[in-house]
This record gives sequence, structure tokens and C-alpha cells, in this order.
Amino acid sequence: MKAGQECYNNNMKHAELINDPELNRTVYLFTSPEDSGLLPHLKSLPANFVLLEVDDWNGELSPWPLKAGKMQFAGRGEETLAELLGIKEMHESQYGSGKAFIAGYSLAGLFSLYAHRYFDGIVSCSSSLWFPGFTDRLKGSGIDREKRFYLSLGEREEQSRNQLLATVGDQTRGLYEYLRNNGNDCVLVSNPGGHFDQPDERLLMGIRWILEGQTNGSK
Repeated sequence: MKAGQECYNNNMKHAELINDPELNRTVYLFTSPEDSGLLPHLKSLPANFVLLEVDDWNGELSPWPLKAGKMQFAGRGEETLAELLGIKEMHESQYGSGKAFIAGYSLAGLFSLYAHRYFDGIVSCSSSLWFPGFTDRLKGSGIDREKRFYLSLGEREEQSRNQLLATVGDQTRGLYEYLRNNGNDCVLVSNPGGHFDQPDERLLMGIRWILEGQTNGSK
């Protein structure tokens, strides 16, 4: 891993995992380099990785402000996107532009979809697609065609007692159908368990698919 982390506007930190400087594929992945069990697996994949961290998950990854019960979201997603594009520009100035992918889990999965227009492929695992109005806004934005999208959802996630969270299944399936019907290479994988089960494994499956065109889970 490249030594040190950069910090932009005191919000987004990043670290680079350069497997091979000659590779022309980079995955921008929301995960903590210190905590993630993904790192040993990433080192064997045919891509370089930029590992991204934010301090305020709900504030910095939400597309617009929202208060839903006890949950509050500041809606600073556009600021985070600007920081991410700055990191991307710096990385590409050193290693070349090539193919760029973005991957995230939960609200970071939603943000990955929010940032879709700047990437060739998106991995969105157990994404917070219950976020009110997000999928409609995404569909209405002229979402790019002929891209690759990996969506996944835990089988028990839509069984939440919270009525808002329980919409995640319908929203995810609806987005999958929209993407597939509009010329994208898209897969929706159903994982066993709920939202907090095996996030690293789910992300790794998505990253492998986006790089290799294969999945290890059920569709």
C-alpha cells in the first residue's frame, strides 16, 4: 500500500493499494484500510484500488438532507463527490485514466450510484435504496447506458419493522429492471442474511464481478 493518507477539506481520506502500476483498472472503494478484512483479497485482484473513508457517513454520503425518525442525513453528497473527483484526478495523473469503477456498501452503495456518471462500473451492495426519492431521481437523471452495475441485497433486509427501510427490496428490484431494460450490463444478487451480515464478502463478490464478469452468488 502506498504510504500515508491524503485528506481533502478534512472530510475524505484515501489510501492507494497499487497492485501493478501498469494495470489500467482502478476501483474506488469505500472502506477503512485499518479495519477492512478485504485487503488481503484485494491484493490478488487485477486492479489498483483507492480506499476511501469519510468521518460522517450519514452526512457526507447522503444526496440531500433527510430526517426520518431518529435518522438524520445532512445531504452533503455533492461536496463528497467533488472531493472524490479531485482524488480521482490526482490518481489518474500519476497512473493514467484507464477504466474506473466505484464500490460501496449500504449508504456508500447508494452514493456509488449517485456518482455513476463518472465511472465505468458500479458495485452497490445492500444499498440504502430506501432513501426517499432516490431511485426516481436516478432514473430521471438520464442514467448512462451501456455501463456495468452490480446490485446485491440480503434476503432479510426488506423484512424490517421500519416501514421506510422495508421498501428497500422493491426499490432495488425496480432499479435493477430499469437498468437492465435500458441497455446496461446489470446483475442483482440475493445474499443470505440481513443488512449487517458479511459486508466484506458481499463487496468482494461485487468487485470480482465488475472486474471479471462473474458472480459467486445466486441471482
